[in-house]
Amino acid sequence: MIQFEIRQFELYYRDLWEWAADLLRDPRLFPHMVFDAQRFSKFDGKTFVRFIDEPFTAETFWNVQSQLPPGGKPLAFVLYADKTRLSSFGTARGYPVVARLANLPANIRNGQGVGSGYVVGWLPIVKEDRDQAGKPSWVNFKNAVWHESFSKILSSLALKSHTGQWFDCPDNVPRWFFPIILILSADYEEQCIMSLIRGIKCLWPCPVCLVPHNELLNTLKCYPPRTATQSQEVVKAARAEATAEEKEEKLKEYGLRDIMNAFAAMMHTDVHDALSWDRLHFNGGLYRDHLWAELQKIVVGLGRAKVAQMDKKSLRSIPALAKLEALSSCYEHLFADGSVYEDISKMVVYAAHAILTEDDSPLGYLLLRCIRHFLEVDAYAALEVHTTETISAGRHAVQAFSTYLQQYIEKSADESDKNWNFPKLHMSVHIFDNIEAKGATRNYNTKPNERMHGSLKDSYLLRTNFRDVAPQILHINHWQVVAESIRRHISDLDEYESGGSEDSGDLEDLGDVDDLVSPDANAPHVRLGSRQAAQTFELIEDAHKEDAAFTNFRVKLNNFLTDFLQVIQLPLPGGKRVQFKASDKITECRFLKVNYESLVDWRLHTDYLRCSPKFFNAARFDCVFIQTEAKVIFGRLLFLFECIVGDITLSLALIHPFDAPTGVRLRKDKHLNIYRVRARPRAQAEFFSQGIQYAFDCIPSSRLPLSMPGYLHAALQYRQSMTATTKNLLAAAAPGASEQGFHPVQGQQRFAGPQNNRIGQNLAQAKPMGGMVPPASPAMGGPMKDQKDVKPIMINNPSGIPEGSPHNAPAAPGHPTPNTINSSIMQSPAPNGTPSVPPASNPLSVGNHNRFSSNSVLTSTQRVPPSALSFHDPQSNPPIIPPNFSLHAYEYPTNETGQFDPSLSDLPTHLIQTSCNL
Repeated sequence: MIQFEIRQFELYYRDLWEWAADLLRDPRLFPHMVFDAQRFSKFDGKTFVRFIDEPFTAETFWNVQSQLPPGGKPLAFVLYADKTRLSSFGTARGYPVVARLANLPANIRNGQGVGSGYVVGWLPIVKEDRDQAGKPSWVNFKNAVWHESFSKILSSLALKSHTGQWFDCPDNVPRWFFPIILILSADYEEQCIMSLIRGIKCLWPCPVCLVPHNELLNTLKCYPPRTATQSQEVVKAARAEATAEEKEEKLKEYGLRDIMNAFAAMMHTDVHDALSWDRLHFNGGLYRDHLWAELQKIVVGLGRAKVAQMDKKSLRSIPALAKLEALSSCYEHLFADGSVYEDISKMVVYAAHAILTEDDSPLGYLLLRCIRHFLEVDAYAALEVHTTETISAGRHAVQAFSTYLQQYIEKSADESDKNWNFPKLHMSVHIFDNIEAKGATRNYNTKPNERMHGSLKDSYLLRTNFRDVAPQILHINHWQVVAESIRRHISDLDEYESGGSEDSGDLEDLGDVDDLVSPDANAPHVRLGSRQAAQTFELIEDAHKEDAAFTNFRVKLNNFLTDFLQVIQLPLPGGKRVQFKASDKITECRFLKVNYESLVDWRLHTDYLRCSPKFFNAARFDCVFIQTEAKVIFGRLLFLFECIVGDITLSLALIHPFDAPTGVRLRKDKHLNIYRVRARPRAQAEFFSQGIQYAFDCIPSSRLPLSMPGYLHAALQYRQSMTATTKNLLAAAAPGASEQGFHPVQGQQRFAGPQNNRIGQNLAQAKPMGGMVPPASPAMGGPMKDQKDVKPIMINNPSGIPEGSPHNAPAAPGHPTPNTINSSIMQSPAPNGTPSVPPASNPLSVGNHNRFSSNSVLTSTQRVPPSALSFHDPQSNPPIIPPNFSLHAYEYPTNETGQFDPSLSDLPTHLIQTSCNL
């Protein structure tokens, strides 16, 4: 007779549904939530390119909503679980479970405070039993405890995932939510437990696909994916076997365990599909333990001189960069923080390329090429917005890395005992499958979750009595959440009482950044700060008398400003050449803030640059990109300053250009994809303007800073060709707009109005409506709808409204009248220069749920070249060609007969938005 021993474990958990309901009720979070699947496309000049960032823009969210009843909305959860040591000196461990809501955007979901990660559970840890350790029955028992505990955590969602749950949202619209587990974020050990596979030693060690154990190294080949249905059928078939031995053999064939998976209770959730590639542990397992370890061994084998050259000279010579760890030595230390090794990987190619040459160390040179390809894979994987092109390029990068790595493994077989046949290497096969299914990798990276371990460890060390710590830590965590909520309400009250004023720059933790120049919101994208006391030219030239860049500093500046002011048609002071005296003063600035539109995600990003002889006890003169008339060049900041010419204050920079010829590109540079630059003689340093918004408003911020020739060319072009016709042009495009609504801001002409900075609000959007079949697209295996189905706007239409526009259709019942074309011409957000959604189609009470319901939708944004479109100015005969014209084409919802049907849309729809960015 079999003897059973009953063991009890303590589980702490919070109701997942109530936690999600609290977020849904939050009036500040709700406007940011998205409940419908979306597909975004961007016109690249030739075709519409789909892009993916958030989970609700990817395939799994779309497929789940397509399976729901009409009107059903996915409420998508991101769950993380991992054991952690609570103290570096003791044996205490914790097993937190963290939840996030995938319906929120990543900047909120992965941030801090309300709406970010929340500890919803504390799993029991089964203590090891020496008598049972290593036995299959004992391992199964620990897995059974885990899944039985997790089923309790999921208990509040299980039934609702089948039937749905109606919820009255803050906008007074009831919604039918279906909870799903969209993403499981974990390292490999936890992934094995979640999927109930047998781990690294089983026949099929991947929790996502059926790759044989001996093929983990072969990342050039794909294998069939695992599915939850298949796993459940295998377990069911194994349990039907006559003997325990036969059952075990059946389970071993698929590497599974005879345990009921907790996630099987969740409808529309596939545990194998929810498991995701983790960038943090990919860098740690593959780079730190394999590539970096092998590189260290090879460099050490070359002798102490080479080690010292790389560890001290090469690494220390790399300039300080924001968000990059400054390391003086990396050979003598082991780092517990995986992000440090990520920083090392970014610097190692530049530090080692002069040491591991093809002649001196062929094997080391090959390894360096592998690391370079690894960095390319990591760079593509780290992108926060992906297009079909970046996904394709990323897949090719994985193949290139795999090819070179296999060459290295074969050539180093006799010298290295490293085992390269391990799961974390194989998981790179799934990187871009996960991106297509669940969005950018930051959506399921464990880094934001593991960052929360720090707070839990602090609570353990500082606020517990080290006995029965789980309830104490969870109480403290709850108090912290409550305190954050109170603090947020106090901040809201302070902002309300102060009239909503904001500080001039939102600069945090920037040390000596103060007295920002041009604090006005309409200032250009380049701003100076950290102003010093005004100094005379005589003192400045004397302080830099040993520096060739400052030779004849005052004379060169006089010549530069004289020519500069004349070409942009500004009066010279007194009608004479600029003649600064030695006793005249200028103001040095040591900080440069640059706002720019990223080519990766089309959002506004900010760089903080330093030009200081003493920044944290060390000189720091950062390098910059400079847009000249001919091309983009590199340069180094030497001196930032303000000077006053007449009534005009100019912001200028003295820059050392790195545009001297470099000669023929070396073979090594091609192999390692290194781009070399060469500095001109220092005496050839040049002045560059940081923007003259005080003198000329119509020069676009995207052309600042420019070199002298390019800047002057732009100034002449805009002053002579565009300034006189700008207002008439926009008045013709929007007859209802008054001159008072026309404002030059950051070089862009815009109409005043509400602005929504959400990425994609200005882009075309689509969703499935209930159980309707999603529109066919390349990603779904079908062709994209022909562009002819998108109705173009006809500017010469007397009514100003395109034929067939829903603006001419009656409003849907219960909705306000659709917008006119006048109201659809809105101000352009600075990040991407494209218009936001009209206010009538994006009311505050419903947040960002202005998604079109359609059974066949092509939605897109295209940036048309100047020659493609023209506007006719009533005041002139020749057509006026805007330099940048954004056409936003939206298709309206149609019924089965192809007719416009406003009842298919949640909100009033609009067909076309236009904006001239001059």
